[in-house]
Amino acid sequence: DAIRFPGGTFDVAAPIILAGSRTYRGTGSKTVLRRTGKVGPIFDLPDGAADITIENFAFRGGGIRLGAVTRTTIAANSFAAIFDPAAPFGAETAIFMTKPTTDVAITRNTFRDIGMRGGAKGTEAATAILAYDPARLRISNNTFTRVHQGLSVNFERSRRGIVIRDNVFDDVHRMAIELHVPDQDPSVDVRDVAVTGNRVVFQRRGSEHIAISVVLHHSVGARVTGNRVETRHAGACKGMGIEVGGVATRARKNTVVGPWCAGIGNYADRIQFAIVADNIVCRDLGKRRQDPAIWFYNGQHRSMREGNRELRRC
Repeated sequence: DAIRFPGGTFDVAAPIILAGSRTYRGTGSKTVLRRTGKVGPIFDLPDGAADITIENFAFRGGGIRLGAVTRTTIAANSFAAIFDPAAPFGAETAIFMTKPTTDVAITRNTFRDIGMRGGAKGTEAATAILAYDPARLRISNNTFTRVHQGLSVNFERSRRGIVIRDNVFDDVHRMAIELHVPDQDPSVDVRDVAVTGNRVVFQRRGSEHIAISVVLHHSVGARVTGNRVETRHAGACKGMGIEVGGVATRARKNTVVGPWCAGIGNYADRIQFAIVADNIVCRDLGKRRQDPAIWFYNGQHRSMREGNRELRRC
């Protein structure tokens, strides 16, 4: 039931296909799985696999690809040095969930240098965690450092139970957290979404600078609460701290620091009946009064806005 990998550096030339109903366990930083040749997955979880735990490995130059799996935990691993712009789509990811999954937990991992040290030369697919149509997905207590993008979760069908909680993002280039419905299809309704307690810091100029984007169109009841997002460089504003869309989305008790073009942006053509309350937007680096703290695109659409504060110093 448990397959233990000893300490050492293991060169992996092609993906290792894992059987289900197993725990795969390394010895932390001492067990290094290093992808040779082109960047690509090191572990591959095939469709139908279930009851898998992967823990305590150091992945270098490649990560984990998941098919349509259930009941899978990826915990306490490190992922680093994954970059190859010539590789196929998805190869630059640390964890790539290619098909609908159910009951996946990604927790207490570290991600570093995903997409050319997280810089501009990475592609949009150079993402630490990239997922399509998951249900009951929990991403919690992970640390992301120098990544092109932290995580991107995309939906083309109705799903439930997405929790993004208590993660730390330090030095991100594009976005830290992105939850997205690609089009305006009213049949896609993603429920039970919570993005809470995350911390995001942008260190450099030139990034797209949207820290958290939860734009789920016709989906109902997403919660974006208790997050802190910060940009640490002065100069012209770019992007927004938190971007939300959807129906009855709640953006509450978030703190946004720095010269964002909008502290919390609400897309009214994609949002109705939003609750935007008890947030703090602090401009101690920007002080551009013409940039809105709370911004509703094309009107408020009967949304509620109360108890928000704009500060000049935090």
